[in-house]
Amino acid sequence: METVVAVEIVRNAILTSILIAAPLLGICLICGIFFNLIQVATSIQDPGFSAIPRFAVCAFAFLLLLPWMLNQMSGFIARTAEMIPRIAR
Repeated sequence: METVVAVEIVRNAILTSILIAAPLLGICLICGIFFNLIQVATSIQDPGFSAIPRFAVCAFAFLLLLPWMLNQMSGFIARTAEMIPRIAR
């Protein structure tokens, strides 16, 4: 296997993982900031007040984004499988 092909595979894997993780991480970050601001503004000290809604929003976002994430992963796997003849030479 040539070095160029190996670097291309690793590059595509890293870019795909960033593309898959970024929307979910962004949603969870915004949700965490929002609930913490509400907690600070109302002076509520209960950790369950911010943890439970944050978990619920992140779980809902994960379920909402899951088909898209699976589509991106299967596309990466298909592109990588198409490279097998180039790797085998």
